[in-house]
Amino acid sequence: MINECVVFACCVCVDINYFHQPSVNVTKFQKGVSNLGTKVFNKLPSYIKIESDNPKKFKLVLQEFLYKNSFYSLDEYFQFRKVKN
Repeated sequence: MINECVVFACCVCVDINYFHQPSVNVTKFQKGVSNLGTKVFNKLPSYIKIESDNPKKFKLVLQEFLYKNSFYSLDEYFQFRKVKN
């Protein structure tokens, strides 16, 4: 599988399934919904992010992932590492 990327004029390759998080020092922004949503999406496994262009499929795959992995806090979600079988 080839890792898809977008090449900008400055020759930087950026993964299309990754949202850029601006670096800020304001705590209010760091704890805001838009910043948190970006962090949560970026932490999703790649097989779920691939489905983000199809809302129905994305919702089903995301629900299945969340049912199989019960997260009781955001800290637990961000520390999650998929264990290979």
